[in-house]
Amino acid sequence: MVTVTANGAMQIVKVKIDPVIVRLVCRLIGAPSVRLFRDQLFVKAPRSGTTVPWHQDYSDWTHTTPPCHVTCWVALDDASDANGCLSYVPGSHRGPLLPKITPRDDMASAFARLPAPLRATFAPQSVPVPAGGCVLHHCLTVHGSPGNDTATVRRAVAITYIHPDTRSLTSARAPLPGVTPVPAGARLAACSARRGSNAWTRWGGPTTSGTTRAPRPLSARARSGSSTS
Repeated sequence: MVTVTANGAMQIVKVKIDPVIVRLVCRLIGAPSVRLFRDQLFVKAPRSGTTVPWHQDYSDWTHTTPPCHVTCWVALDDASDANGCLSYVPGSHRGPLLPKITPRDDMASAFARLPAPLRATFAPQSVPVPAGGCVLHHCLTVHGSPGNDTATVRRAVAITYIHPDTRSLTSARAPLPGVTPVPAGARLAACSARRGSNAWTRWGGPTTSGTTRAPRPLSARARSGSSTS
């Protein structure tokens, strides 16, 4: 079991709104502001053979558009080849969207379902990340991770940001599990930040007309310090 203390949770919040990370994501997405989409804790237990097969994050988010989601993967422990760091397929962010993996998939079966041109040039690169470091990837980037062959745990937090005009494509499916469905065509309810600014605003949910309520200030503010990659 993994327990996140109140202090640990606040440190994660500070990472989410770190102006250095926000500037990088804005640059990658090509927008003056971004919104928070989700965060997720990943834990690879010691001596765990559990892998994450080759996949694209957007295969879970096809009910949202545009596909401009960017994830900042932050290592809480040193992530190495031995304990299951991420591996990426360079250039795969250009698409196309690939078949979604299933719980029955492993690295071999996921690879077998890749298009022939991608399999022919398949050259994934592992990306070790020291504790406290991060790596950013586009939602169409093909990536995966092997099991943890070491005697220590490997933990990471993934924070996903979206374009400020990201909208729902369907009223029948919620943007994320446990979240109220958003009417088709409405912008997703999330947090928003402008590049170069420490002030964050929270956007309300969609109104009955499909528009979004005016933003209101958040009590949390981004720290002014810098981070290292």
